[in-house]
Amino acid sequence: QLAGLAQKREDLEASEAAARDGLRQAEERVQEAVAAEKAVHVELEAADRERDRAVERQAEMERRIVAKRREKEETEENLVKHRERLSGVEQEVKGMERKEMMARHEENKVRATIKVREEAISSFEKVTATLKEEEARLAARQER
Repeated sequence: QLAGLAQKREDLEASEAAARDGLRQAEERVQEAVAAEKAVHVELEAADRERDRAVERQAEMERRIVAKRREKEETEENLVKHRERLSGVEQEVKGMERKEMMARHEENKVRATIKVREEAISSFEKVTATLKEEEARLAARQER
């Protein structure tokens, strides 16, 4: 019986050692699983942060697009205003050119009138001088 008990004891000790070894292996697998789970959580957190940064970048790009669109619209409005102003100024310039042309025409008419009058005065002066010479000759004849 002693031998049977000793055998049983050896078998139990072997079973205990196998159970301890199995327990140790199970604990190692649990620790590996926990480490793997932590690594996955770290990767998920990194992916979440990257996704958040991508969302922020996209939102910033959309804000820039909206701002540039607003700037473009304002620039187009200014362009229209400047074109209208330029058109008005061009019309004013054309009006001034017409007035200048009319003023030059009037000035030329006045100059022509002055020239005709100067020529008439010159002609009258010649006639007057001729008449005075004739009068002087007649006066000189009568005295003789």
